[in-house]
Amino acid sequence: MLIAGRSAERRPMPKTVYEYKRVPGALAAYLGHNDANRVSAKDLVAWKAQMVEAALNSKTIRDAKLAPVRAILQWRLITTASPLTRRRASRST
Repeated sequence: MLIAGRSAERRPMPKTVYEYKRVPGALAAYLGHNDANRVSAKDLVAWKAQMVEAALNSKTIRDAKLAPVRAILQWRLITTASPLTRRRASRST
């Protein structure tokens, strides 16, 4: 639902949509669930540490793994939060 909503609003290229589906799946497999409401900063730091430990390139981690997750979670925050939170979130992007 998050990916479909963001895709409908932003209209990304097909490869971007593919990555936006694939990467959160990898995060969900790592976490053992796919509930965006349960994902914490601690979870993301641990996932990143696991990728560093697996010797993934730092650019790959940043641009191909964390960036899609960040974009999807930021979209969720902006579209579901209170007006004040939306203003704060939009300033941080």
